[in-house]
Amino acid sequence: MKASELNEVRLLKMKLCAYEILLTRARNALSNMASMATDYPSSGTLKSRVEELTLKVMHLTEQIARLRADMEEAALGLATRICQIFIDETEQTLMLLRYVECLPWTKVAKRMYYSRRNVCRLHDAIITRIDAH
Repeated sequence: MKASELNEVRLLKMKLCAYEILLTRARNALSNMASMATDYPSSGTLKSRVEELTLKVMHLTEQIARLRADMEEAALGLATRICQIFIDETEQTLMLLRYVECLPWTKVAKRMYYSRRNVCRLHDAIITRIDAH
């Protein structure tokens, strides 16, 4: 395993978060358009915009579902590889929390009852060892 492979789940999660933000914005815009449609006489432009936003919401919802499935599959595969590679329970825990659960360093440290500094040192030692192989 290379250190670069560890970020696969984190990258998928970041992409998922970005799509969820886009979906929220599209839903809000659709809601605003729908309320405008009830306030004003029917307009072809407004209807076409509502249809466009409806399609966008549907498309984003499908993409998010696919990304979630991809992320779950990648997380399961990564968790399996981490448990196979790392015998030490502390190392396993650190790597699972950081790369499978995608927690920030402060939360990893808190969950492990370590300082953030010690968690980062341990992580750096693990990554150095992984990259050496």
